Amino acid sequence: MAAGNAVVYIGAGRIFNRYLIRGGDLINIIGIVRNASWQHEGWKTPASVDEFREEFAGFHPEIHALIAHAPPETLIKWGLFVRPPLAQWSAGRVILIGDAAHPILPFLGLGATLAIEDGVILPRTLATHADVPSAYAAFQDCRRERVETVRTRTIEQGEIIQASDPDALALTRSPSQNVNLFDYDPGAVPVYA
Repeated sequence: MAAGNAVVYIGAGRIFNRYLIRGGDLINIIGIVRNASWQHEGWKTPASVDEFREEFAGFHPEIHALIAHAPPETLIKWGLFVRPPLAQWSAGRVILIGDAAHPILPFLGLGATLAIEDGVILPRTLATHADVPSAYAAFQDCRRERVETVRTRTIEQGEIIQASDPDALALTRSPSQNVNLFDYDPGAVPVYA
């Protein structure tokens, strides 16, 4: 197996990721394949070893060794969908945060980060507002631009790394387009009243 706790293999319309879990006792594998006809909404559709072999034909031999050793009963598949932003994240005293409020694609690894940021900013807005509905409105106002920036950049990143020539597509992007993606500080952003 290749060195490192995590390795990502990228090919035209396909990505294969493997990483260690449980302190290195297990290897988790994830295969992402572009499929414009996928419609199913579930998270537990069974997949087969043969499907994995077929989808990743021609990829690195390590991938085929991992697929061959995958317990067939553990293989599942689901679709990745671009969701439009929700107009409203709250109703009364109930609020959605994280992926429930703003689901994003996994191509920048920022989904959990957005949820953590929400967890930092939400109590700040609750502490600075007299009532819950106005705090929730301020929270959404505070988060909207950041969430939409990450959502948009995640879609773009998916296009880049799943392109037939990812290097050529990546060259069309300006480094300034990634400003503030990874240096955002939810404890320092202004929370408006």
